[in-house]
Amino acid sequence: MNRLLAALTAAALCACGSASPASSPVPQLPGDGTDHTAKPADTAPADAPPADPWAGRTDLIEAPEPQPPQEVKLPPIRRFTLKNGLQVIVIERHDLPVVGMQLAVRAGEQDDMRDKRGLAQFAAAMLTKGTRKRSAEQIAEAVDFVGARLNAGASLEATTLSCSALTKHVDTCFDLLPDVAANPTFPAKEMDQVRDQLITAVRQRRDDAQQLAAAHFDNELWGDDHVRGWPITVNTIKAIERADLVSWHKTWFKPNNAVLVVAGDVDAGKLERRLAAAFRRWRKGKVAPHKLWAPRPIEGIRVRLVDKPDQTQSQIVVGHYGISHKDPDYYAVQVMNYVLGGGGFASRLMKVVRSEGGKTYGARSRFDSYLSRGAFTATTFTRSEETVNTIKLVLGELARMKAEGPTPEEVADAIANISGRWATAFESALDVAGAVLAAELHGFGDDYVRNYALRIGEVTPEAARQAAAAHLDPDNLVMVIVGAAKDVKPQLDAAGWKYTVVSADDPIAAYERAQLAGGGTVSAADRARAMKLIDAAIRAKGGAKRLAGIRSMTVEGDAKLQVQGQTISGKVKRVWRAPESLRLDLTLNTPMGTFDVITVVHDGKGWSKQPGPGGGQVKELEAGALAEAKKQMWRDAEFILLRAKEDGAVVRPLGEQTVDGKTYDAVQLTGKNGHTVKLFFDRKTHLLARMTYQEGGEEAVEAFSDYKKVAGIQIAHTRHSESPQGSFDTQLSSVKINEKIPDSAFAKPQ
Repeated sequence: MNRLLAALTAAALCACGSASPASSPVPQLPGDGTDHTAKPADTAPADAPPADPWAGRTDLIEAPEPQPPQEVKLPPIRRFTLKNGLQVIVIERHDLPVVGMQLAVRAGEQDDMRDKRGLAQFAAAMLTKGTRKRSAEQIAEAVDFVGARLNAGASLEATTLSCSALTKHVDTCFDLLPDVAANPTFPAKEMDQVRDQLITAVRQRRDDAQQLAAAHFDNELWGDDHVRGWPITVNTIKAIERADLVSWHKTWFKPNNAVLVVAGDVDAGKLERRLAAAFRRWRKGKVAPHKLWAPRPIEGIRVRLVDKPDQTQSQIVVGHYGISHKDPDYYAVQVMNYVLGGGGFASRLMKVVRSEGGKTYGARSRFDSYLSRGAFTATTFTRSEETVNTIKLVLGELARMKAEGPTPEEVADAIANISGRWATAFESALDVAGAVLAAELHGFGDDYVRNYALRIGEVTPEAARQAAAAHLDPDNLVMVIVGAAKDVKPQLDAAGWKYTVVSADDPIAAYERAQLAGGGTVSAADRARAMKLIDAAIRAKGGAKRLAGIRSMTVEGDAKLQVQGQTISGKVKRVWRAPESLRLDLTLNTPMGTFDVITVVHDGKGWSKQPGPGGGQVKELEAGALAEAKKQMWRDAEFILLRAKEDGAVVRPLGEQTVDGKTYDAVQLTGKNGHTVKLFFDRKTHLLARMTYQEGGEEAVEAFSDYKKVAGIQIAHTRHSESPQGSFDTQLSSVKINEKIPDSAFAKPQ
């Protein structure tokens, strides 16, 4: 009940907007990044290829011939190393009175721990939240006072700090950047805000099919024993403590493990002494080696279907292992991939899936550019009923490219476009600094930036063909589909593909799903121990006969809802009738007035009524919301104990569990429908005091207290729940059991 009310109330309040993510300060080389999903501007597939309005025209101006690739003319670059081991690169350019500093430490998300995934991101976000000399407020004020910019972020391979300011205010950067790099204190009072921001991002992933597909793809490809296969979850973010941040910084933040680039309106000759003074207190130390991760083999096609029942489209990611940035075929692969799916509307995937097949508005492919071997991915989306047909088109293009390679004309076009874009990528000194820093982190130096277009221009059609043959493998790959299983499964069955189905609400990683399910079988002795606790709780509540005899229940009371930063009081009424009829009425007292939110489930259908013009808006519950309502009826506190006695139920003891200083007897119950809850019993009264379960990949909690007898049954009159949607408190004032309730009580709201 509580999660459904919170979700519907949030929608009713129209508080569904989210801030756009800040741009990353981490410099990137062409093809860098971890985003494996297509992001076309349109949101619906095309029904038919658009007509070309320019076809047949003879009066159009012809485009000029593409220029041959040229070397990029870089400004003067000077290099030196400070006594503490910090490598420094200075790029002088005096066309604008701006100076930028970028400091990269060779440690990032690849150095996370599995149970604290997200540690690198957390630590990066905390760098600017306080030092030994300055509080977070003082740092922010110093930056704002001169109009400077100070950012920190973590990528897979590096953590980067950047600061930029007008030349006349550059002292601010020379003061702040060394301080936040060497002396962060990670104040506990600032952690909650950063933690909440990271958790919000994780929760948004579940509602974004592109992000969800990318996370599942990484896990399916790399597995549970590889850092790239570990998803960041709410639980891993909650597990991070201040000591972890301090330890992470102490391990990796050494000047001899970092590179600093200073670019813009500076005098390189005077800079070395100034930087030596600024970083003098940052001392060199022993740098820990990075763990080497071995990818697991791929044999055949592995398909994971992530079930989102309400989806009308399928988000698709197919791929396999790719190459490292230092692979000899790197440049040939870039050219080949531009033809395949990296060239936008000019690419083969876009043409065959959009223009010719009419399946979608977007499709693309990419190869990661990391020091270690990365991934190759092809991504698209389409109508649910076209899922497998679209995948077959993608696989067909991969097979054709592998067998034939690109044509000489396609190679020439790719070279012209890639080299042309590279030549225009360095309008400012900061652009140059980002590329030089990224190249330095991969051990390439200035020549990589200077000669990248020339190396692209050296790729021959034969080299591109060989790259396709060597680095595309449509017969051995991973496929992830985020969509409605009811629509997609029959297509997969007809295609003869083996697949696994994972609910979008379940954890992404297999090891987390196994932990949730308990794993393995339960011995007769363990089941007996668990059922002894269940039986004691049933007796304390009023006995199995009375509980089984409940055919209807109506409860009313006061409610307090906290959702999306708002606290709202109101009244709640819940009417339930066996087997699965439910009506929830919530009256909300808000600053904007009093509103009613109504939810009804009856005879296999459901509706919700939310506030709006003309008396409100009534909508039929989509499959996911209807399934959630039924799931919540299954785990209702008045009946959950009897679920343990149903055929197919699995009950295991969890022993004594201490939560917030109080110790409970606990069991885990998994129903024959696969739903799992953990039940915590008061050790004196044996009554159910607490219940936890998974929602959207994280733990939701319900707590019960103030038990009073109604018709011989102990009913908790004070209830508190916390879920990803918010918290919900109820204080019951009326409980009626087995009153006659007509069908009209469950009619569609008007």
